[in-house]
Amino acid sequence: MANFSVDLTTDVKYGEGLSHAYWNTESSDSKNLLLDIYKPNNEEPLKPAVVFIHGRDFIGGDKSMAAAFDTLTYFAERGFIGISINYRLLRDYGTLPDTLLNAIDAILNLSESSRDQVKAIYPAIRDAKGAIR
Repeated sequence: MANFSVDLTTDVKYGEGLSHAYWNTESSDSKNLLLDIYKPNNEEPLKPAVVFIHGRDFIGGDKSMAAAFDTLTYFAERGFIGISINYRLLRDYGTLPDTLLNAIDAILNLSESSRDQVKAIYPAIRDAKGAIR
């Protein structure tokens, strides 16, 4: 049962990540990493938290998707703090360690698009770790 109203704060910067023209190219831009915070309107000093990390195969998705909004509003109405994060997607071409890049490229019978999708996991995990800290 919902007990509290919810205060939503959007686009809170939690870090920056490099975005390359392609994997590990010299030129890169800095991309702001953003999150949304759903807070219950109550006076409790300590609250449990729920972190929502959207799906979409590292190709698409966003912290403000309906699933994130609905889920975190549900929890915030019940006293939890909800956090929904954005992370670098495949098209951002984050930085990877060369050994990991070479290992993924050495996988036989994997299409180029599948290799790129596997490569996108590393920067996404680093971003999620940064948000949770």
